[in-house]
Amino acid sequence: MSKQLIHTVKLKFFTDDNGTSGISHEQTCEYNTNDETFDAFWDGVGIFHDVFEHWFEYKHEYFLNDFGMNRAGECAAMGAALYYYQGLGVMNRTRQGGMFYRPFTDDIRMENEYPIKESLTGYSRFGHTFECMIPDQDEAHIELECVIDDLWESVRNYQRDNDIEEGCEDGARVYRNSLTKAKVRNSYRWGYHMAEALVPRSGDNNLTLTGFIDYFNQLCKDNDAKEMVEIFDSININLYSDKNEWGETCISWEGELISNEGDSIKLDSPFNIDEYIESQMALNYEDDDSE
Repeated sequence: MSKQLIHTVKLKFFTDDNGTSGISHEQTCEYNTNDETFDAFWDGVGIFHDVFEHWFEYKHEYFLNDFGMNRAGECAAMGAALYYYQGLGVMNRTRQGGMFYRPFTDDIRMENEYPIKESLTGYSRFGHTFECMIPDQDEAHIELECVIDDLWESVRNYQRDNDIEEGCEDGARVYRNSLTKAKVRNSYRWGYHMAEALVPRSGDNNLTLTGFIDYFNQLCKDNDAKEMVEIFDSININLYSDKNEWGETCISWEGELISNEGDSIKLDSPFNIDEYIESQMALNYEDDDSE
């Protein structure tokens, strides 16, 4: 069986409104309905997040139109993150380092808990309501179910302690009325199940995804984001599926850098922007001499 293309993710280079240079999924830069864009980032975990966890904005039927770039999408992405970390054992998925440590389940809970609480006070950056059209999902891993329960209990306590149930501003009331535990639960569960189906458990897939993060962490460390924005338009990543000799589904990927001039560079070896600039200057010099 020849490998089959699963999907393509185009990560656009840009500098966001905060002055941060980096990349973000093309769909979250141009096609959102909330007059907002996701912030730029420049690290391997972020690239992994957009390719494997959060690829579905304005692409999957559950995340089109007003359902795109909503808090439910990040809940789904965090459900996927827990599968990769806990289910597949991709331990470098976490951004934690040094002596600091907290359970990864806290990360995937707080990623959404704090913004939801903020939305309940009247400020919501991505959607003025919590929108979710995902149908009821089967239970996922017990750790994910605990995350959902803990998040919801914390949100309910926050509402009670801050008197949000009574006398809240119109925007906060609208968001509160749109928010249900079922929506949060289905979003997280769908993300976990999506990731499990996309990248089934196997030693080969663990190595592939771990290597993916290592490669792009190094690429981002070696190359300044501001310089990359000046020269390159995007990073394109194709994700493929194939079967190994034991019939297991194996994931592979191919990446390329696209320059602002349309040139393509395969990402199958270390890349250094200074060496690239020198090579381009040498080519231009040769072209001038040939004339």
